[in-house]
Amino acid sequence: MEVILNQNENLNQNEQTEQTKKVGRPQALDRETFLNAIMKHKTLSPSILAEKLGVGRTTIYRFIEANPQVYEEAKAFLEGYGEKPKELTFEAFQNLTEIQHFLEFQKAKGRKEDGISTMLKDLYDFMLITKKYPRDWDETDIQKILAKLNEQGISLYGKKQSLRRFFETTPEKAYLLKHPLLACRREDLKSPRKKEVRTHDFMTPEIFMEYLKACDYEHERLLLKVHVTLKCREGSKEKDSSLLGLKWENVNWNDDFYGFQTVTIDVYESKTRGGIWWRHIPLNLFFKELPEEFKRFWEIQGKPKEGYVWIFNGKKFTYPDYLQLFRKLNKKTGYKFRPHDLRRTGGS
Repeated sequence: MEVILNQNENLNQNEQTEQTKKVGRPQALDRETFLNAIMKHKTLSPSILAEKLGVGRTTIYRFIEANPQVYEEAKAFLEGYGEKPKELTFEAFQNLTEIQHFLEFQKAKGRKEDGISTMLKDLYDFMLITKKYPRDWDETDIQKILAKLNEQGISLYGKKQSLRRFFETTPEKAYLLKHPLLACRREDLKSPRKKEVRTHDFMTPEIFMEYLKACDYEHERLLLKVHVTLKCREGSKEKDSSLLGLKWENVNWNDDFYGFQTVTIDVYESKTRGGIWWRHIPLNLFFKELPEEFKRFWEIQGKPKEGYVWIFNGKKFTYPDYLQLFRKLNKKTGYKFRPHDLRRTGGS
């Protein structure tokens, strides 16, 4: 009876020894599994790693002892992620492990330096948007990135390509390559137009004065005043019609149509009733000083008898130039008006 009990005790001891050896085997881990666990859980704690990997702490200790270079690599990896993503400089960003892999992969593909540099800047911007390291991006982050770019009115085509090429270098994220969000469509080639929030389509006298003060040159102020006074269209298509098609032949310097001499202008409106002349429009309708200012402008131009009125720096002022002027004035004043709103302003 005693012999049998001793045999059972020996068997139990042998089983415990085998279990201890099995749990403590460094062969139960490999370099990739060990590093992936550290990257995922951002820790070097043997207890946490053992729990996450489903092995004993002894296994972790023995693996580190048998592979000191892997431990140092993991330590360096964690040091690279010491700062929060939003605090990381562009130079430090390029030293991240996943970005180093990305660079090696793109260079091996033979991509040009300019293209790689553009993609790097895109990825850095994406990190700042998501506030997460690139290796942690998922579907939710892609949605956040594309929504932000859309809000900023940025073309999505090239940005999607940068994301796709990054996910090519991260096997664990390869499933995102075929995600519908990253499918490049024709509309992605163009920047989405922002919808302007406009509360009024005409200016009050106070706002108009703000626009006059925001002008850099006297001829810009003169143009705005004349537009409000004539109440005509801008003239974007018909070159000899409306405001921008105005010629010196249409200016009446000593017009006595109203029983007294004053400066008037005849304007041809091609869109009104198939084309009609608005004649004898007095320049002093809203601004008493406007006739004198207009005459001074004429004298500076060399007192021409014919040709277009709005010639600035030797070049005819066009509708795109007018739009550009209003973009500048809108930026200075904080309003959102268009050139055509001056026609409504004069008629209001």
